[in-house]
Amino acid sequence: MGRRAARAFWIGPLLVVGVAASAAATMRTDRLEFQARLAVQNTFHHDSIQSIDWVQERNELRFDLKYSLLAPGEPITGIDRAVFNILYRGRYDSIFDIRTHYRKRGYRRDDFRFPEGELPREMFLDVEFGGFARGLGMRLGRQQVVWGEADVFRSLDQVNPLRLDQNGLLGDDFADYREPLWIAKFLYDIGDLGPIGGAGVEFFYSPNGRPATDRIIVGEAFRITLADNNPLTGWRRRNRTPFDQVRHPWEVQRIGPGPTEAQDFADQGSVPGCADPPGCADFAYLASTTYPSADFAWGNSMAGIRLLGSTFGGIQFSLNYLFKRTELPGTSLVGTDLFDPMVAQDGSPNPRLDKVGAALVAAATPDTNGNGIPEGTEDLIRRCVWGHEPVYFVGSMHDTENMLTGCQTTAFWYPWTHIIGATGTYNDDAYTGMVFRVEESLSTKEPRNGVPPLAGPRAGDYPRTRDFATNGMRQTSVWRSMVGFDYLRALGLTAARKWPQPFRSLFGGDQWLLSGQFFDEYYAHADGQIGLLDSVTDRMHNFNPIFTMVATGFFVNQRLRPLFAFGYDVNDAFPTLWMQAEYNIGARWAVRLGDVLYMGSKMSEAFLYLNKYADRDTLFLRLTYFLI
Repeated sequence: MGRRAARAFWIGPLLVVGVAASAAATMRTDRLEFQARLAVQNTFHHDSIQSIDWVQERNELRFDLKYSLLAPGEPITGIDRAVFNILYRGRYDSIFDIRTHYRKRGYRRDDFRFPEGELPREMFLDVEFGGFARGLGMRLGRQQVVWGEADVFRSLDQVNPLRLDQNGLLGDDFADYREPLWIAKFLYDIGDLGPIGGAGVEFFYSPNGRPATDRIIVGEAFRITLADNNPLTGWRRRNRTPFDQVRHPWEVQRIGPGPTEAQDFADQGSVPGCADPPGCADFAYLASTTYPSADFAWGNSMAGIRLLGSTFGGIQFSLNYLFKRTELPGTSLVGTDLFDPMVAQDGSPNPRLDKVGAALVAAATPDTNGNGIPEGTEDLIRRCVWGHEPVYFVGSMHDTENMLTGCQTTAFWYPWTHIIGATGTYNDDAYTGMVFRVEESLSTKEPRNGVPPLAGPRAGDYPRTRDFATNGMRQTSVWRSMVGFDYLRALGLTAARKWPQPFRSLFGGDQWLLSGQFFDEYYAHADGQIGLLDSVTDRMHNFNPIFTMVATGFFVNQRLRPLFAFGYDVNDAFPTLWMQAEYNIGARWAVRLGDVLYMGSKMSEAFLYLNKYADRDTLFLRLTYFLI
């Protein structure tokens, strides 16, 4: 009841565990299939030889069980087959205990030390009906639903959210990124339907849909002291507070010196006496990642239906429809938090005087700890950073660039969208030997952000009527298109027959799976908007093309699985390279070593968030032991 054909991912291995080791590490009877494994993965972020950071020491215990509730060949009335499936995966990341500075960040550490294990990862019942309902299959429970032909890119594959809080963008098999949800799924085998052969209809419903950013971690910081513009460091926008700030290893918004890494990009405008116009005020936009409460009883629901089949010389196709909240959020800036719509709406100054007064009172309190910040102001900063409360506060009076700071809370919003799409695959045995894939989808409404007041081109321009009315929310329809191919080919070098392993297998007769994709997102509305990175320097494009290539396969008697993958974001000239190899040692052990290189600039604000990882290339080593 899943995807019909398996292919390679360019940013994550397609194939699960090596065939030889997996087959030997499975216990089977006529009704039971059981696997168990232990794994440990250590991960390091690196930007250069001098910059290596140990960010993960993940220990994992996993059980996979399938149990047939009916004896083979012994159906009961109305049911031909019933299989119970459970996948339990408990994880413990000891890095949050080993590296004590992670404890100072204010996170709930248990959320990261024990990210999984409270519930089985997957738990569902597969049923195939007989009798009058013959041809109907059902899967009920906690599961994944994977639709579409585009690998990695979430065009039609938008059902399960991603666990970006455990691996960042890359570092796991892609099936392990998705978070299973409670879903009811039904597949009805129609048979031949006119020109359509092997037709089937699949429907699913989930009451607890979640966006892709359900578990995302957004970094937060701002500057309020003269040290933020220290000419000795060259860090003009060095974000800091009076408190110890430690990056979470998997946060998406990386706080750093560049304008594309900072969230305090909004300036009040040119003010007499400021050493460096355009402003003496900065606004820290602190995002709230809480999923919005349902606006009605079915507010978190999602559903989808698709027609499957083959036609016109063996082309396999699907026609798809999804109704759900959008994958990614727009950002809502509530103008009335800090500004007064009753004062002026023509771009003139209109800050809320009650908030400014509270900031001045706080600035008059003593500095008891000697860090240069009055205690009252420190309290306002705490309320801003950890309470997400909209406040003003006064910075260092010696810092003529940052005398007043505003903490502007933001809220993620996820509109409802209709996703209509189609896929097709064709196996060209006659001429090229390739499998060609296409996918097209239209999402009718996705959120975007208008250029906020006091930011970038609107420096010095206070909130206007439209800002108060819309809170900066915009929307667009999005077309997503993919054309790809898969190709099995051996390099077949004659000289390789005499070479030692693994070179004899890699360059000799064993086959490589080569896969390529061209993917594009087209935004119907892009002018006057900024991207979902919530940065005024993030320019929106109508067309957003991506190219990917991957080479993988099984070698050395199916024990060695290399993966070389390359992706290129055209608009932002951002290349990404993934190199990985997994080797199965006997029937019990597997070792995986890989490195992901984000080779573009931190200032290239890629719509895939790639620039946020440009200073943290990811090296990982995983060791797996199969218990059974």
